[in-house]
Amino acid sequence: MKPCITYFKILVISYTAILTSTMAPPTPSHAQSAMNDPLSDNPNFREGYAFIDAKDYTSAKTAFDNLIKASKISSGAYFGRGRSYHELGNYRAALNDYKLAIYENPLNAKAHSNLGLVYGTLKDFNAAIQSFDRAIEINPKFDHAYVNRGVAKGASGDINGALVDFSKSIEVNPNYATGWINRGITLEMTGDKNGACKDWKKAAQLGRKDAQSWFNAQCK
Repeated sequence: MKPCITYFKILVISYTAILTSTMAPPTPSHAQSAMNDPLSDNPNFREGYAFIDAKDYTSAKTAFDNLIKASKISSGAYFGRGRSYHELGNYRAALNDYKLAIYENPLNAKAHSNLGLVYGTLKDFNAAIQSFDRAIEINPKFDHAYVNRGVAKGASGDINGALVDFSKSIEVNPNYATGWINRGITLEMTGDKNGACKDWKKAAQLGRKDAQSWFNAQCK
């Protein structure tokens, strides 16, 4: 049986998951950024993240540009502009801003993780793995970083390492459907159809329609 998706496409699934599920909605991750960043009370800072929440990344970039040009510099400001560049497809600019965010705050786990995502998009999987390693070192319960490191490992040929990371993402967050989906896809690649079907069934129960489609097509 042919795998239903390639590892590059898994990266896209996982990549979308971290950018939309963790970062785009007004989640605690944004609230935490606002509380912890020295510019949290700055109107441009708040406006920039409000634009990100609204998925207006061009306006978000402009807000963070204005902040940085006025010498209002912080990890959160660079991260916000990097996130805007990231969504707009300017990966080199995003790479630079995520690095600046890390320079301003080396413990910014999301900046390390998103840096890894950019490296993955550019197919520099070794650099991606190193960035995810650092994100996980800072936050050992960072489910998205485990999934994305698993993708990078799989893309590098380390299928067993990928399975370990997908399993770890499920361990730290059993409700994170992408972990179940990616482990199921990887199990299918190794010939473990029963294991794949169990994982897709769980992902479908968590609301993933793609997993339900795979389960219906291959597991009944």
